[in-house]
Amino acid sequence: IAIRHKRLVDPSYEEFFKEDKPEAFFVKNLENVQGDERDTIIFSIGYGKDSNGVMYMNFGPLSRSGGYRRLNVAITRAKFNLKLVGSILPEDINVEKTNSQGVKMLKNYIEFAMKESNSTNIKPASKNAKVTDSPFEQAVYDFLTKNGHSVKTKVGCSGYRIDMAVEHPLLGGVFVLCIECDGYIYHSARTARERDRLRQSVLEDMGWTIYRVWSTDWIKDTKTEGDKLLKAVEEAIANFKADGVRITEKN
Repeated sequence: IAIRHKRLVDPSYEEFFKEDKPEAFFVKNLENVQGDERDTIIFSIGYGKDSNGVMYMNFGPLSRSGGYRRLNVAITRAKFNLKLVGSILPEDINVEKTNSQGVKMLKNYIEFAMKESNSTNIKPASKNAKVTDSPFEQAVYDFLTKNGHSVKTKVGCSGYRIDMAVEHPLLGGVFVLCIECDGYIYHSARTARERDRLRQSVLEDMGWTIYRVWSTDWIKDTKTEGDKLLKAVEEAIANFKADGVRITEKN
């Protein structure tokens, strides 16, 4: 209602809603979001406690049969990042009072967003996953592991995964360096160079240190490129700080 009012009062806002734009601004409810994709999606949770502080377990379409499918669609429409906005916490949702998979999934999603949104410690696809998209990526992975580094592949969530991430040798599960290869993800991206630049910017904003390995350079001079890669890993480990304190063997 507030956005509609602003559009009526100030016609200049119409520029954002022009349908001929590559990615026009839109506002839709949960039921109407289908194949729409945007670089950034603001997902607003409109449910909350009443004036007496009571939280009812009625979440509209989420509470109905198949509600979890609607939620799954809504939270996977963002190409680069999703902003979650709401006035409730996970503990406000009492799953014991509902049988709805959609409501349970919402609780889990809010918990995930709160824990992971500002963390560079993103969980890998699986505990012992080793997945590569090309012989080139496999060669880089093998090179790092042979040199004593613990490496996880396809770190992240959904379709937004990092090719490889190097773990800190003293802090299990903590990554110090993101390694991107010009492999499948790079070549399959629409308008690859622009998407790649934006992708790197998003990752750096999340706190990742990124090192890119180019297949052409790797093939031409594997030794030099390998040495440069090892140096980058060693520097990332040496400069890594936890709570402002640099972590070394002496710590």
